[in-house]
This record gives sequence, structure tokens and C-alpha cells, in this order.
Amino acid sequence: MAAASDVNVWIQNDWLQACSIHGVGEFNEDVLVINEKAGIFGVIDGATAISNPRSSSGESGGYVASRILASAAEHAASNMSLKELVLEANLELRQRIVSEGIDIKQKEALWAAAFVLFKVNETTIEFAQAGDCMLYARYINNEVRTITRDQVRPFDRITLQKRVEARRSGLSTHEEIMEYVKPYINLNRNKTNTLEGYSVFNGEIELENFIETGTINRAGLINIYALTDGLLYPDNDEAENNVHGMLDRIDQLGLQNYALELIAEEEQDLECVKNVRHKISDDKTGIVLDLSK
Repeated sequence: MAAASDVNVWIQNDWLQACSIHGVGEFNEDVLVINEKAGIFGVIDGATAISNPRSSSGESGGYVASRILASAAEHAASNMSLKELVLEANLELRQRIVSEGIDIKQKEALWAAAFVLFKVNETTIEFAQAGDCMLYARYINNEVRTITRDQVRPFDRITLQKRVEARRSGLSTHEEIMEYVKPYINLNRNKTNTLEGYSVFNGEIELENFIETGTINRAGLINIYALTDGLLYPDNDEAENNVHGMLDRIDQLGLQNYALELIAEEEQDLECVKNVRHKISDDKTGIVLDLSK
């Protein structure tokens, strides 16, 4: 099993590549899941609330949320379903949030995480997902398949457009821009785990109805890729449908070098205007599993 870590993590062997790279935030709110015994793998991306951002012990809310889910996945037995382990961890997060004096009904104040987990069985791959962490597959004929849906993308586009508006109105500092965008971020978060929004791991009981789960068979399957949003190609018109190109790049460079290439590009765009985003460099976490070995 891989323990949660706050430092950059690089793992590579003949069947697995994995990395978790700290971005510009105080904490790396991403975390890897590698539970070889149970065949459970995945990536988790914590999200800190704008209000109530810290726990009583000083960690960010997104850090706490991602670590609670990671611990549950890393200690899960092989006979436990992914949905079951997520919902058990969700109750633990709920209890932690309430113990910190946070109103569980105040959606924008909840500590949260996006995730994608998958379990490797002899003939199938099971998965569970919430938020914007993504799962992809490559087949022996080089066909690429997107397994999950980025549920957050339509809402992110709204806040990113507001960021552009803020700059056009003359705001320039990160603090000024975030103050302009904050109401729209909170508006989005008030739609979590509802029919008007998207699923997220945040202690809400309603997650049970909105977590996405499924099974694919392993016939012809050679690679599985699990990525947090920090590793995804920038959301622009040129890259919109270029999942194949992104996965080709990962396979050509290796996951670590691909991540470093993205970071180098971000460092050439410190104002976040070429590829509009809310921070210079997000945490970046991914797993590539070679199933042909």
C-alpha cells in the first residue's frame, strides 16, 4: 500500500507509473491510492472551502477530505465495493466536519474532494468517480476510451470566464480577482450532489445518489490512466477533444516527464492568461497501470 504523503511522490516499475506533485498551494491536497493487495488504485483531489478553510489542527479542509478517503481506500478489503468504501469514508468526513463546528447544510463551507478509484479484477475493471478526476483506457488496437465524465467542467468554465471579466475590468492582483470570482465559486458549490450540479465527496448523504460507478471488461485493455485535473490538457478549443493526444504524450514522455512539461508551460504563463486558470500550478497526481504485464 502507498501511504498518503505531503511531499512529491514518484513511483515507476514495470507495470505502474505514479506521481503526485505539489502545486502552489500550502498543502498538496492531491493524494495517490495504491492498494495492491485489494487491487484498488486511484487519485483524489481535495478542495478547500473559501469559508472554514482550516481544521482545528491546522490542515486545509481539502487536505483532510482527501486523506480520509485515501485511508479508507488503502485499507479496504478486496471484497468491499468501491461505492461502499466511499460512502463509509463520506460518513467519517461528515462526522469530522460536524465535530469542527461547521454547518453540514452550508454547502460552500464543506471540505471536499474529487476522486476516481478503480479496482482491477481478473476480467473486469470496476470504477467509482465524483467531480473532475478522470479515468481513461487504451486498448491493444490503440483505441482510446474515456471512462468517466468531467462533471465539474461546465461550472469551472463559468468561474474562469468571470476571471477573464475581472481582468478586463481592470483588476490585476490574485486577491482582487479571487474576490470577484468568489461568489460564483460559492454558487457552484451550492449545487453539489444535486440534479443541477455535480457529485463530490463532501460529507453530504446525497453523495450516495450522485456518485458514478461502473464496470468495463478487460478484453483488449492494455493501459488504465487515472488523472486529477491538474494533469489534464488545458481546457481550450485546440485541446477540447484531444484526449488521444494527451495520452499519447503521457506514453511517449512517461508520466513524470509529462507532468514536468506541463509545469514548465505553466511557468511561462505566470499571469494565467494564455491558459486561463485560478492558480499558476495546481497539484498534479496520476497513475498509469500497464495491464499487459
